[in-house]
Amino acid sequence: ILSDLQDRAAQFEAGPASNRQVGGKVNTFTGDFTTDLLTPSLASFTLTLVDDTTAGHPITTVQTLNYDLGTGQQISFGDLFIDSQTALAVLSLQAPPLLQAKLGAAYDPTVVADGTAATLANYRNWALTPEGLKATFLPAQVAAPEEGLPFVVVPWSALKTVMVPTGPVAALAGFF
Repeated sequence: ILSDLQDRAAQFEAGPASNRQVGGKVNTFTGDFTTDLLTPSLASFTLTLVDDTTAGHPITTVQTLNYDLGTGQQISFGDLFIDSQTALAVLSLQAPPLLQAKLGAAYDPTVVADGTAATLANYRNWALTPEGLKATFLPAQVAAPEEGLPFVVVPWSALKTVMVPTGPVAALAGFF
């Protein structure tokens, strides 16, 4: 995990941070994280990153890291599901009503439909939680930018039919 984070910092230093777009401006890259799950066998984190290297306003992004602690390997989306496209279809059906409940008056069905369509790009920021798969959306992906980083947790029970029953989160999802 530390190695992954050090690689990300090195990429930033060699890339955006090395390009001074405004004279005298100090480029910054700050972040915070949430531990979504930490068990003896699994670890899942959501990173919130603020990149202030552009001449305009800072850019907030999110990244997730999911690990099988038994192997030390990152868990990919494909490791969880029998068929990724079918899993994306299930997520795209589950996410809109969860977002409607979360966003209330800020819910716009057209924006949500685009931001929750069954594409891996829309669900690239996923994390494991005891309750289900957490999908975090980028600013303006499913709501106005001032809504921040909306997220939903799709229950394991809604995903169980498309999950690998012997996969890295099988016990978490209730397979055994």
